[in-house]
Amino acid sequence: MDDHLEHFRKKLIFRSWHRGTREMDLMMGKFADAQLPGYGAEQLQAYEALMHENDPDIYNWITLQETLPDYIQSNSALRELIAFYNKT
Repeated sequence: MDDHLEHFRKKLIFRSWHRGTREMDLMMGKFADAQLPGYGAEQLQAYEALMHENDPDIYNWITLQETLPDYIQSNSALRELIAFYNKT
């Protein structure tokens, strides 16, 4: 199981650095490098679900330009991503 989780983690980190837009590559990649090594299976699944969202939406949520839609408010990875870039 640990090998599977490690492979899953590495896959998500790679995908984070290769989103398609340079801004999101940098934002998601830096977050993934910093946070995903400590994530367990449930957190990795939440992050994977976030990876299916569109770059402009994620960017607007991270930068607090748009409120979170109801369906994604409970995503723990998104909340951590927002906190990662909006430290006060």
